[in-house]
Amino acid sequence: MLNALHLPAILDPNVSDWETRRRQIVDLLLKEEYGFFPREADAITFKEGEPWTTFCAGKAIYTRVTAQARFGDATYEFPFSITVPKAGGPHPFFVYIDFRGEEANRYLPTEEIIDRGFAVLHVNYNTVTADKIEQNPAYDSRIYDVLYGDTPVPSDGCGTITVWAWATSRMMDYAMTRTDLDFSRAAVLGHSRLGKTALLAGALDTRFTHVFSNDSGCSGAAITREKKGERIADIVKTFPYWFCENYHKYAGREAELPFDQHFLLAAIAPRRVYVGSAKEDQWADPDFEFLSCRAADEAYRALGLVGFVAPDRLPEVGDVFAEGHIGYHLRAGAHYLSREDWNRYMDYMEK
Repeated sequence: MLNALHLPAILDPNVSDWETRRRQIVDLLLKEEYGFFPREADAITFKEGEPWTTFCAGKAIYTRVTAQARFGDATYEFPFSITVPKAGGPHPFFVYIDFRGEEANRYLPTEEIIDRGFAVLHVNYNTVTADKIEQNPAYDSRIYDVLYGDTPVPSDGCGTITVWAWATSRMMDYAMTRTDLDFSRAAVLGHSRLGKTALLAGALDTRFTHVFSNDSGCSGAAITREKKGERIADIVKTFPYWFCENYHKYAGREAELPFDQHFLLAAIAPRRVYVGSAKEDQWADPDFEFLSCRAADEAYRALGLVGFVAPDRLPEVGDVFAEGHIGYHLRAGAHYLSREDWNRYMDYMEK
């Protein structure tokens, strides 16, 4: 089935060094899909609030943190939180970008995560830069004002997915200041549009050892060519600001893409990437999320690693393929980040 899709090859016979090729892939994805973050901050600082030492029935310590980035004379800040188990350590951890601000919500089973010995850094994506759909009619342009001022955003300038990914790396900067976290198991995780964000964050920031994308679909984990459900024309019409302007030219012209989404998964090699799908989430197309994992295997095999270990068929409900550096599962149900998904991801990190 992959052969029939005529996917661009990840490897380039003229480039023998993987890190050079990986950087080429990342630059291509930024130029043609997500957009470049235009400048690095001159300084990043963090301010911690008073710890809540009885969080999760006294089993964890919860702290609010404010990240501040300085760009010349301008500053930009956003809040996030960290919850760390009291027992044991150092702890494997998730940098989790979320739709909600509550420390335990329908997408974030904080106590279950803590009980399994994991820490979690948590941010509401709207506090980084607002999604137009969620903040209608006003679009929060604070970060764009800082980055671009009165200059128009160029055709390869950052969409909001890139901005959200940048924020997860600033949270990772903060994580690196602590001694109670296990940096050999440092994950970034997101769901839906934030699953796309997690994949891009993992491609950009090699400090993330594990990258988890839940139901990220079109322009995330799923192969674009001939996929069911959402296509580029749909996504750039409804959410044009997620991407750079250059991506819009591929609406209805997917075959002209010089890449496909398996490039994004491959750009995480040699680190680990895991895609979670849901059977009823046909808008995302779980079959084509699975095929993207299979196509990305090329990069891992070239590095002498075990990439994607799965039977030669499309996935079935209940399948968990977690033996290689690329993981995948298909659960029953619809578009959602469930306890089942979280447990699969923690299982994978514990392996």
